[in-house]
Amino acid sequence: MMNLKPRLRLTEFSKAPQYTPYKFDDIFVFSSGKNIKQKEASPEFNTPCVRYGELYHMYGEVITKTINRTNLDHSELTFSYGNEILLPSAGEDPFDIGSASALILKDVAIGRTINVLRPKGDIDYSHVYVSYYINEKLRKRISKLARGASISNVYNSDLKTLKANLPEISEQKKIASFLSKIDEKIGLLSEKKDKLTEYKRGVMQQLFSGEWKVENGKLAFVPPTLRFKADDGSEFPDWEEKTLKSVFSILNGFAFKSTDSRTNGTRWLKIADVGVEKISNKNISFLPKDYLEKYKKFALKKGDVVVALTRPVLNDQLKIAFVDDSSDGALLNQRVGKLNTKECLIYVYYLAQCKRVVSSIVQNIAGTDPPNLAPTDINHIKVTLPSLVEQKKIANFLSAIDQKIALTNSELEKAKEWKKGSLQQMFV
Repeated sequence: MMNLKPRLRLTEFSKAPQYTPYKFDDIFVFSSGKNIKQKEASPEFNTPCVRYGELYHMYGEVITKTINRTNLDHSELTFSYGNEILLPSAGEDPFDIGSASALILKDVAIGRTINVLRPKGDIDYSHVYVSYYINEKLRKRISKLARGASISNVYNSDLKTLKANLPEISEQKKIASFLSKIDEKIGLLSEKKDKLTEYKRGVMQQLFSGEWKVENGKLAFVPPTLRFKADDGSEFPDWEEKTLKSVFSILNGFAFKSTDSRTNGTRWLKIADVGVEKISNKNISFLPKDYLEKYKKFALKKGDVVVALTRPVLNDQLKIAFVDDSSDGALLNQRVGKLNTKECLIYVYYLAQCKRVVSSIVQNIAGTDPPNLAPTDINHIKVTLPSLVEQKKIANFLSAIDQKIALTNSELEKAKEWKKGSLQQMFV
């Protein structure tokens, strides 16, 4: 007989009966929504609605508030009772169509191409619990039910063949509440991270806005809209206008060969490893150990700054990062540059990310395929540079914000891992 006990169970239910298997066809009444075209949906309209594409891009396991609204007449719509489970019935990726969301709001218009599961009557269940269950235990299976080539479809008749193993309703509600609280924490941390990131973007625009202008026939320094003072309260001197060539240089990496690759040894820092403000450790490559001495000119140490020289800009952000513990002692591959400067390196790291510099880089790489940045291409870009003391003030201020963002992101990732671990162990 199949063991229908989960590996992790809330203490108060440790002696509760095994989970019971139910056929979807015995639990649910199946239906679909009605068409709401893209032009008929906008946050500015009056009637809250959910459209199918939003299910796998904008919503999680539980819909607590809607993103869109429609202006269609109510007679043309299908409305929720607040007890539905919604699944997109079509998608470009078969895995998308196993994405379930419990709708806990009444009077929400449900769009077409959505499979709608409602209670059939006899079997008591928590639709929030079942939504988590489908996403964790049935998503892969639903993707295999998909039909079609370019667009995958799953119909209600396919979903009727599925089964769910459910504990008693009191345990379902307890687990659903537990998981919802984790999601609430994830949502709050995500919001906090977004606000900190937006705040940093805003202050960077103000900190790097200083420039020299002709005013009343005279060249004058227009200070940045946000500026620090010296520790004794005095004003810092005017910034100097310089070209990037005089601020920093870029050392291009070495063209190691694919035949140099080893399964372990010295880390090989490639262009794919350099992201926006982070080094990726997803696909680490290695070179022979003795290469570290042989090519020591290209060796990196923690705290160095590296920049991608091919496709250097992603979503208007420069792919630039500090060398961290994981890449300390790595060797620099070609098309990855290392910044050298006599100025404050941390300041230069932020300067390279300011809107003015990134826009100039985008202009320089326009028309090249792939977009390549030569280390000397940006030598001519003019910037204004504060004194070294002021550079350090700015660098410390921005570093403190980055530390808060990193701390929040760490808490966010832990919460996501906690949820993932709970989901894997609480369902059968």
